[in-house]
Amino acid sequence: MKSVPFCRILTSGAVWALFLLHVLFYTWDPNLLPLYFNQSFGTKVELAGVLAGIPILAFGALEPVFALLGNFLCKYVTTTVARKAMAVTACLCTSGCLVVAAYTTNFAVAACFVAVSFGCSAARVAVADANAFDIAPRYASVISGLCRVLCRIVGLTFPLLVAALTKDKTFEEWSNVVLMNACVFAVVALFFGVFGSGKEQPWAAVPSQGQNGDGIQQAGSINGEKDDEIRPLVLK
Repeated sequence: MKSVPFCRILTSGAVWALFLLHVLFYTWDPNLLPLYFNQSFGTKVELAGVLAGIPILAFGALEPVFALLGNFLCKYVTTTVARKAMAVTACLCTSGCLVVAAYTTNFAVAACFVAVSFGCSAARVAVADANAFDIAPRYASVISGLCRVLCRIVGLTFPLLVAALTKDKTFEEWSNVVLMNACVFAVVALFFGVFGSGKEQPWAAVPSQGQNGDGIQQAGSINGEKDDEIRPLVLK
């Protein structure tokens, strides 16, 4: 690898769609859940801490299940279709759960829908964790590194935004925070539906002399195979 095409990476819609999938974990941060339960519903801190762990358990249990589901889907549809189907569905379901959690005044209902939202979000993470290897296997580590930097920036700034929006620690303020997250998930679903991809991008293709006149091999095509071929998600 002589040089990394940072300009191409940072102007790629597929890369930014991947970035946004990762960033969502830091907007709907599980570390905020104890505060949410305590300040919105007056739940005791001990109980709020226990309840905040349930969504994380759901997330951890379902992520490998969704990864296996993604592999199964790729046997019957293209990688792009499988990626978009899982990511968009996960984001929209999460958004819907958060809308319910934002408006309900019933603590039990809110806790259930928050847990379901994290369970749905596991499908999004299953896509995000592997998508860099789909769109740019040669530069997957670079993309992952840039993504981590962006995630850390969001992870540092978003809690400050939440603190600014919940100065009085009321149910209404937290409802606005949850609704804001629901909107963010919906926007990311739309963005990934339009720009997300499972194809190897042209700028990430392995150089090959005599192809396309510029020494760059067609993305996703080897020996004349079509771009969006059906292929499993797991790298071997």
